[in-house]
Amino acid sequence: MITIYNLQGRKLKSIPNDDEFFNHISAGELLEDHTEVEQTHRWSFMVFSSEIEICEGEFANPRLVAITPDLNIGALKKAWYLEYCKAHGYALHFQ
Repeated sequence: MITIYNLQGRKLKSIPNDDEFFNHISAGELLEDHTEVEQTHRWSFMVFSSEIEICEGEFANPRLVAITPDLNIGALKKAWYLEYCKAHGYALHFQ
């Protein structure tokens, strides 16, 4: 379980610490509780038919990842989300 706390120490959400969970949740759903941070398109995780576009704070330089049969999209989305939380000062607690 991953518990995320906002900048004032209030619990925002708890989510499974499981790559499979991240396969079934959208980037928008992951970010919906982060109201203290201005939501911009600079942080996005977009899945297209042949590639994934990952933006981590700088929209001008997205990272493109080719979709292959062995690609673990859930692990990529999880890493992106945890990086978002760290970059914006949220506290993370892992169980």
